[in-house]
Amino acid sequence: MPGVSADIELVRPYFTPGDTPGVDVPRPGKAGTLSVGTLLQYEAEPLVLYRYGDQDGAVIDGRFAMAFGASLDFSKHFGARLTLPLAYDFPGTEPDFEGAAFGNGDLSVGVRAHVWAWGPINLGAHADLLVPIGTTSAWKGEGNVRGLPGVLVALHAGPVSLRSDTAVMLRG
Repeated sequence: MPGVSADIELVRPYFTPGDTPGVDVPRPGKAGTLSVGTLLQYEAEPLVLYRYGDQDGAVIDGRFAMAFGASLDFSKHFGARLTLPLAYDFPGTEPDFEGAAFGNGDLSVGVRAHVWAWGPINLGAHADLLVPIGTTSAWKGEGNVRGLPGVLVALHAGPVSLRSDTAVMLRG
């Protein structure tokens, strides 16, 4: 069986205006603020085959992952975004499961809302759709649309900033 149409990425980077690339926050922005970015990372053995509870080998030995993204704040309480991931996979020790080495992942399109603020605490929500345009049979995307709703919490106290994005992937 060659590679599978399955998305193995666990982290979805966002490009929120005025903040750290890759991390989403509920903090309000200024209307018309556009943020564009690229996030690069290397993943060691992102997909490993286990048989009968024992590790058999790496399906993908390593992955250079890249995400292009843009985010636009329409008001201080509402914004929209999109992200397109690309990846190059280094083959592992399980050639029967290898997929295409280079390809794109599923396009992520979403919205973010700032719901509530009290002093240094901000609360918000996001809703994203992952549209199946990923390279087929390559461990980079899935065949169905998926939903990714989540709750955003941020605490900004002087030089310290703590953030949380708790989300659930909804699959058919």
